[in-house]
Amino acid sequence: IREMAIRREMERIILERKLKATADDWATQVSSLSPIVKKHARQWAKGAVSESVLQQVLTAWEMERHHSAERHLFPGVVDALKKIKEEHPDV
Repeated sequence: IREMAIRREMERIILERKLKATADDWATQVSSLSPIVKKHARQWAKGAVSESVLQQVLTAWEMERHHSAERHLFPGVVDALKKIKEEHPDV
């Protein structure tokens, strides 16, 4: 689910940039672009998201999520968890 959310957000950003560039090239506003142009830009944006870049972004997000969890733990939680694990290894 997280990967799909990241993909959608990347596609949205790419689409916005593509529509803006097209509108600038045509000396018009994005709101004036025809539905056909917008449809093709959406299709292009979906294909423009590289699987390898998506995986890198997902990995970076997961790492930051993990580090953030560690930064926001109450003092002593890690030691308490280690002690519980030692006393109850099957838990």
